[in-house]
Amino acid sequence: MFTIASIPLVEQQLAKLSPEILEKVPPLWILMLLQGLQYSILLAISILVGIGCAYRVGLSSHLIDHGVFHTAKFPSFAERF
Repeated sequence: MFTIASIPLVEQQLAKLSPEILEKVPPLWILMLLQGLQYSILLAISILVGIGCAYRVGLSSHLIDHGVFHTAKFPSFAERF
């Protein structure tokens, strides 16, 4: 979403460049694709770090436990009360 919202800002910055430098800059769609890819990679790294640290600080997810550790079933909320 940020990639789409930043198109006017990128166009504004590209307009400030000299024609010689502007010839060397890739097209806008490539710049937006690379920006989206960068954010996706940073998000994936953040998710992996978060999952790796979650159990160390006492957090858990029944969905991840079921998918990764193959637990038998999801715990019922009725069993807790």
